[in-house]
Amino acid sequence: SGRVRVEGETTQSIASVQVLLRPAETGGLVFGPLPIQQVKPDGSFQMDDVGADRYTVTINGLPESFYVKSVRSADLDVLAGGLEIAGGSPAPLDVVLSPNAGQVTGTVLDPKTQKAAAAVMAVLVPQEKERRDREAFYQTAMTDVSGHFTLISVVPGEYRVYAWENVEYSAWMDPDFMKPLESRGEAVSVSEGGRQAVQVNLIAAEAQ
Repeated sequence: SGRVRVEGETTQSIASVQVLLRPAETGGLVFGPLPIQQVKPDGSFQMDDVGADRYTVTINGLPESFYVKSVRSADLDVLAGGLEIAGGSPAPLDVVLSPNAGQVTGTVLDPKTQKAAAAVMAVLVPQEKERRDREAFYQTAMTDVSGHFTLISVVPGEYRVYAWENVEYSAWMDPDFMKPLESRGEAVSVSEGGRQAVQVNLIAAEAQ
């Protein structure tokens, strides 16, 4: 059980917000539906018959410009460390949302032609080690005809922005794939409510 609340003032409704538990061992098979619960008008929620396991807590249905600032169970940070359910129920979850997510805009250039690269994938990759295996901290966008892209509702933190001519989806979550490309991304530091702009060079297919 727990409650979702918003930090600060907002006129946005959180009626569409859902709390979802995913088994932390992503390589394991999942049998049956995942525990998920829509929040009530007062922000409270309760899930019944949740099996013993270690879970990552995911919040779906956030309004635009919102991000999950913290998820705690008593004094434990379960947003970063996961939620361990063994014998008995854990302490209620305290989920804090912030309406002040960051935003990253940018342009992708083809270094061979020095022209804008249209219809290519731009990816925001977290640099904090504890975020690297959490898909929620990554963002993607396709560039428009002028090579421009916009990433909204960005969780504050340290990132690099990459752009690929051709890439398998989610390859950027593979450390072995990313290691030789580390220097090809543009570093960006996103603060709460911050707006950052970057220019990114396209990584050609043969360079991968």
